[in-house]
Amino acid sequence: MISLKLYFNRTTRRASISEEKATYDGLRSLVVDLGILPSDKPFSLKWKDEDNEVISMGCDFEVKEAINVMVGNGDTPRFIVCEEPDDKQTTTEMTGFVTSIQETVPGIRIMFLVR
Repeated sequence: MISLKLYFNRTTRRASISEEKATYDGLRSLVVDLGILPSDKPFSLKWKDEDNEVISMGCDFEVKEAINVMVGNGDTPRFIVCEEPDDKQTTTEMTGFVTSIQETVPGIRIMFLVR
């Protein structure tokens, strides 16, 4: 078992996870199981490396690397849970923003390039 800590919104949760479940999807499931965020809420996982840089994770290899580095340094693995904007919510907010500007400045045309 691997003892780890999850940080979200100025709250720290401590949990254990088996080595087999110490994967990207396993950590995401742990976040949901602990009630940190619901399964339908988009979020990402990050960690701070030995240079104090915040590193994003997106696959099993990166999770294993993070755990190996932290454990190798004698630290408890610590992961940061970052809530991501929901695309639908973002679109609604942008539409409201554009409408607000158009009402304030009549005749203005606003275009967004979405990648």
